[in-house]
Amino acid sequence: MAVSSYLAKARNASAQAQQFLNEARRLYPNMRHVGELHIKQDNLVFNILFDNIWTDMNMRKKIREASNRISSADAAVVSIVSELKQKLDQYTADRDKTRTNITRMATEHFKARINIVQNVIQPPPPYSAIDDNYVNGCS
Repeated sequence: MAVSSYLAKARNASAQAQQFLNEARRLYPNMRHVGELHIKQDNLVFNILFDNIWTDMNMRKKIREASNRISSADAAVVSIVSELKQKLDQYTADRDKTRTNITRMATEHFKARINIVQNVIQPPPPYSAIDDNYVNGCS
């Protein structure tokens, strides 16, 4: 009986993990396939009636198969999380670089506007005010 209780807990946990994977797949459709996490249902009545070496071996086989599937899925999820962290780091660096560029460009824009206003308020000297020696030296 304890085995079926543990099996039920494992089935519930794997069903919840499968729901999380399905939700992740919905949010990240390009996520590679992780595999199914289901744990096969066992026949409790059969196990009670025929509690022998064959049912024990069958149960061990199911446990081993489920453990292998879950281990494989765990490795795949760890790999996916690592890839997502790398992408997040890259996007964060790109965002910071873009923020710096925008700040620099806004500062340049503001300085250019100040120069335009200053030129309107205080126009540059007229061309006749340019030194005649400079003009004669250029010609």
